[in-house]
Amino acid sequence: MPLSIPTPEPARFVGNKTITGSLTIGGQILAATGSQSAPGLTFSAASDRGWWQSSGYVVLAIANVSPLAISNSKVVLGSDVPLTWTSASASTGAHNGTPDVFLCRDAAGILAQRNGATAQAFNVYNTYTDSANNEFGAVGWISNEFWLQATKLGSGSARAMKIGTTEAASINFVTSNTSRWQIAAAGHLQASGSQNLNIWNGTSALATTATAGFLGVNSCAGPPTGVPASIPTGQIPMVYDSVNDKLYIYRSGWKTLAAAFA
Repeated sequence: MPLSIPTPEPARFVGNKTITGSLTIGGQILAATGSQSAPGLTFSAASDRGWWQSSGYVVLAIANVSPLAISNSKVVLGSDVPLTWTSASASTGAHNGTPDVFLCRDAAGILAQRNGATAQAFNVYNTYTDSANNEFGAVGWISNEFWLQATKLGSGSARAMKIGTTEAASINFVTSNTSRWQIAAAGHLQASGSQNLNIWNGTSALATTATAGFLGVNSCAGPPTGVPASIPTGQIPMVYDSVNDKLYIYRSGWKTLAAAFA
């Protein structure tokens, strides 16, 4: 029969006691505080594994190591302890699988997803029916290249992707740790700072029969009259008069290309 211990009268066991079968306790179990090497709540076959209490935390101890602690407001992992997942299901037992996803602490304020030389990826889903039918944004490494993309599988729909700012701030494109191109807060695409950079439209000459690969210039229906605003130093605005078939540049006023070089 199970052994029942009623409350409020406390029952105390001094020394080692062995109970075979079920034990029903009508109250709290008051265990010793314990320590990292000798936890207060432990197992007969592994007395160095269990839980102990320290400074408001309930602390997990395993082989004289405390990898995890829980307080009334947070769960804390040791700096060298990753949060991991395995391919084994909960019904199989997570401990029976090999960890293959690791979230780690790289340094203060830096969370890392890493697993040796295995390329990593992170998916944020828009819709998910199953692993073969979904829509998601993916960030990760593919063939030694870093990718940021919107993608879909199966019955999922192709979705647009936007990159930008919600306030009056620029977007910068950086190479060699230097900002090269900038989309300014007003929407202008320009070289960053005082750099003079090239824009190449292709890598070979166009065929005379080409139907693509041309540089486009804005047009207006008649001679331009507006005064261009916010012109970067050293830049010349250009527009094509589609009514009179004339190319204009702005230099102290609008001039046809022929007049500008006359």
